[in-house]
Amino acid sequence: MTDPLPDAGRPAPSLRAQLLETAGDLIARVGLRGTTARAVSGAADVSAALLCYHFGGRDGLVLAAFEQAAADADAGLVAETEALAGLAPGPADFEDWFAVWVLHRGERQRRSCLIRRELFLQADRDERLQAAARTWYESDRRFVRTVLERFRLPAAQSGLVLEAVQALGDIFLVENGTIIAGATAASAARHFARRLAGLPPPEPASDWRTLRTPDPASLAPTPRTATEARILTAAVSLVARDGAARFTHRSLAAELGTATSVAVNRFGTRADILRATFEHAQHALLARNDLLDQVRAGGTIPRAAAVDSYVDTLLDGSGGLRPEIVAVDELLAAARHDPSLSGLAGPLVLGRGAHSFHLLRSLDDAPEGLRRMDGFLLTVCGIAALSEIRLLAPSERREALAHRAWQRLALLAPPPAR
Repeated sequence: MTDPLPDAGRPAPSLRAQLLETAGDLIARVGLRGTTARAVSGAADVSAALLCYHFGGRDGLVLAAFEQAAADADAGLVAETEALAGLAPGPADFEDWFAVWVLHRGERQRRSCLIRRELFLQADRDERLQAAARTWYESDRRFVRTVLERFRLPAAQSGLVLEAVQALGDIFLVENGTIIAGATAASAARHFARRLAGLPPPEPASDWRTLRTPDPASLAPTPRTATEARILTAAVSLVARDGAARFTHRSLAAELGTATSVAVNRFGTRADILRATFEHAQHALLARNDLLDQVRAGGTIPRAAAVDSYVDTLLDGSGGLRPEIVAVDELLAAARHDPSLSGLAGPLVLGRGAHSFHLLRSLDDAPEGLRRMDGFLLTVCGIAALSEIRLLAPSERREALAHRAWQRLALLAPPPAR
């Protein structure tokens, strides 16, 4: 980023660093919505004019904070690479290393993960932020390739590995186990690593203790009137277009062309509307999957059909992400900063994981020994893939999503050797 003023005459760099640190803390804690010029200047105990002096305003500060967080993360990866340089591990050792790395990112690097998540959510709305996100992604990808080569595993799987660590460490592992507990994340990481190394997965008993079978009633959509469905469809579009951070009763009323009381009288608070929007979006995605009825009926499906259905569920005909999946992703992120939205992801992860598990078992060449954890990983990695997809041009997304889906299926449900 280009500074608005030359170096000459600038106050001490420590103040600039303080502003970057404060902005990063706010982004991690309250998201972009709460990272206002007033909030930063108040937290740093400086005049708001200094933000303009150093960064040209709030937007310049936010971009610089993202870039600083990416640089700090890259420095950490360089140190980790140097620590691995003196070792000679093999594929079987990857399980322990990967489980530790997932927990380290999810628990010790919480701030960095939350900043990264916020950046990638905004990447396709601002070209400057997309460039910063792309730089961060490429840094992560280079590190993963280096790690896989060190453990004598195929570097071509680096995208899958990055998906898994983002899903387990960045997105779904949160403090106090409000989404998935650390033990579950570690178990899932070990399961993934063993699949990657070609080792047998854990015993079923461990698998069943880790993941509960959801109550079918909790997965059923709440019955809605035609008016309520129209409100929620508009809310999905609004969250997908502008982000959850900008969602208000007033913005929804403007989207609908009605008074604010129309939505308030039916759903109540902003949090109540967003919770209903989240449920509406995820069930709309399930309704788009044309294979679910076949799976429920006990039929079998070819892998190619499973991949095509997955891609068609997420992308429209022009390669744009469907508003339902963007809204789900936005609201998962919003739940990190807003206690009133906590608990959104649990039913989604377990419910969709159950659907994914049954889909894997329905493949016409499904292997023996599938675990419920395979379905869970298929779900969370599929959601994590959106970070990379947001960085691609719409014309590139369909092929990229399909390629990754084929890789995911081959890893978690390898076809029997012929």
